[in-house]
Amino acid sequence: MKHSSLFSLLVCLFALPVFAQSDAAEQQVRTAEAAQVQAVLAEDAPTLDKLWSPQMIVNAPDNVVRSKPEVFGAMHAGMLKYSAYEQSIERVSVSQDVVAIMGQEMVKPLTGPNTGKIVQRRFLDIWQRSGTSWRQIARQATIISIK
Repeated sequence: MKHSSLFSLLVCLFALPVFAQSDAAEQQVRTAEAAQVQAVLAEDAPTLDKLWSPQMIVNAPDNVVRSKPEVFGAMHAGMLKYSAYEQSIERVSVSQDVVAIMGQEMVKPLTGPNTGKIVQRRFLDIWQRSGTSWRQIARQATIISIK
């Protein structure tokens, strides 16, 4: 019985640093995710450039897969202008140097066919550790309703 308890205690003690690292990664990526939402609202390309990996790809809500330069092209063409952008994170999964964030978001476009409407989307954002920071490497967003 003593050996079993000692073993359980040792397993817990060795697991603590892993859980702490996972918690720290989750908090760092949640902060980066919030910064990204604000940068999209503000059309802040320099901040997005820092947050997004050069290899980032997006499966956009209009069913087009875009590279990072293509997303910036869409932004400069006025296709990503919003009066509102709110995100509700439902799940965060940390796996070493990769973090997946899933949830629901609401945007209110200022341009395009959904101008002024409330667009609800499901999203998946993938972040990867790059040195001491996190960069988004992939995003997928699907429209689930337009009101």
